[in-house]
Amino acid sequence: MKDQEKTKEKLIGELEALRESEEKFRTVANFTHDSEYWNGPDNNLIYQSPSIERITGYTAGEHIENHPDLFFSLIHPEDKEQFSKHFEKDISSSEVTRFAFRIISRSGEIRWLENITQPVYDSEGNFLGRRGSSRDITDRKKAEEEIRKYRQDLETIFNSVPAAIWYKDRENRIVRVNKTGANSVGRKVEEIEGKPVEELFPSGDAEHYFQDDLEVMSSGKSKLDIIEEMQTSSGERLWVCTDKVPYIDSQGRIVGIIAFVRDITDRMRAEEALRESEEKYRSFMENFQGIVFRGKLEGFVPILFHGAVEEITGYTAEEFIAGKPSWDQIVYPEDLVDFQDGVKAVMEALGPAVDVEHRIICKDGQIRWVQESVHVALDNSGKPLYAEGVVYDITERKQMEENLRESEREKTNILNS
Repeated sequence: MKDQEKTKEKLIGELEALRESEEKFRTVANFTHDSEYWNGPDNNLIYQSPSIERITGYTAGEHIENHPDLFFSLIHPEDKEQFSKHFEKDISSSEVTRFAFRIISRSGEIRWLENITQPVYDSEGNFLGRRGSSRDITDRKKAEEEIRKYRQDLETIFNSVPAAIWYKDRENRIVRVNKTGANSVGRKVEEIEGKPVEELFPSGDAEHYFQDDLEVMSSGKSKLDIIEEMQTSSGERLWVCTDKVPYIDSQGRIVGIIAFVRDITDRMRAEEALRESEEKYRSFMENFQGIVFRGKLEGFVPILFHGAVEEITGYTAEEFIAGKPSWDQIVYPEDLVDFQDGVKAVMEALGPAVDVEHRIICKDGQIRWVQESVHVALDNSGKPLYAEGVVYDITERKQMEENLRESEREKTNILNS
């Protein structure tokens, strides 16, 4: 009797321990955040955690009662084919499997799930089915999509900017390059990355570039607006403007440099052409023996006097610009009417130049003859902008003409006598 009592007490204790163990298991399984389930060997749904309702909108009981049709009906149409293939393979698999897919919940919301399953065996190695866990990864997928789009935008910008971008390490190798940079040396991006700079540029240029790189890496300071020449794959020499900044890794170490290289050949050529033009203009003006002028149409308010102003009139250009004196004030009185008629003819012509000859009274009282060639400048629509022209000192010519006339008169007198 005593043995029977002991056996009974042992069985009761084991049953109580089993109930406590089952209670702990159910507590853990029923309150897990992810959906936990167990499919038997015949694919019947033995257990489904209540958390499935939070994910799909349907209760665990509804899923058990309508397995597997209910869950299949929730699969997103675009994922149904792949899910079916995964499900068929998963049933008989002896490995841990992982698969991500979308469902449409009871409320119509699209959610991403990650499903992980593994085989279940008893202590004797008998197959008991597969245990699975479905985790809602919608927020993670949204974050991944935002990161993907952000990276895509960065990549688009990286390869669209009109500047070559070069990442170089401390050994003077190309770590990364954008399409503009690759095109500048006639290569593809994948043909460049990982290559030493010496393979892409003439050795002299490569060494020159690397000296600047070393300076940036050693100082940790950017080097900006470096104007230098670069040779293209065709052998053409271009002018470029380069900015170099330290290339810093995630641990704050300087591991190389990043170079931003802009082709400024057109700008440099334009600047050179402008310098040449300015030099020619300066040379012309220094040797120009006349006066160039420009003035507003109304009242002919001067805005420009340049050239031999003081040599011809005795007044400085600044005095004429200030209106002290005005040009008509130095016109010889007897020629003023002809001068004014000439101004009127210019205004009426609106374009073609009008030549006027008259005398002026210089600052020292000397009288000189000048010839003005004046026209009205027009804009693209034909609207008058300003009057402009040139003035030449023709005193010597007038004197020669007068001398010639005097000579002719003397000759005539001699012949008539």
